[in-house]
Amino acid sequence: LSSTESDKLISLWKGSGCYSPAVDKKNGVVILFNTSTPVTITSQAADTQGRWIICNLLIANLPLILCSVYAPTKDDPVFFQDLTRALLPYLQHPIIMGGDFNLPVDIILDRKSTCRPSSSKARPILLSLLSDVGLQDIWRLQHPDERDYTHFSHPHNSFSRLDYFFVSKTL
Repeated sequence: LSSTESDKLISLWKGSGCYSPAVDKKNGVVILFNTSTPVTITSQAADTQGRWIICNLLIANLPLILCSVYAPTKDDPVFFQDLTRALLPYLQHPIIMGGDFNLPVDIILDRKSTCRPSSSKARPILLSLLSDVGLQDIWRLQHPDERDYTHFSHPHNSFSRLDYFFVSKTL
């Protein structure tokens, strides 16, 4: 989403929102709020590539951090290191982070393939982020042994769960 497209989307939504626009029409993330949601956006932070947005909010006067992520498709540990650094100032508030992380967190349960998984340098950084920030995979918490997938790769003939919602353990 470009800045213009994001502004138009928020305008058509008739609510409020925050976004990180795409640089080359390949990226862009947005968080939209319904008009009936009593939300105040107190601050926001975004990367320059349209890959993540962090919204510091008050919902009904309760602080909450929402983060929307669209991770690179290539193995990019620096992306997750930068995201970790960006989240650190917000640790005093509950966090909900969701999006397309473009890698399976659990290579056993979140992936199904006849091929052996390639070694990922980004996965350990993401796992460290989750631990350092105190986030848990809310779906996995409710479905500890279930296999379900959000992506199918034709070239690799594999299924993967790449889309997640991580929430603070305090929620």
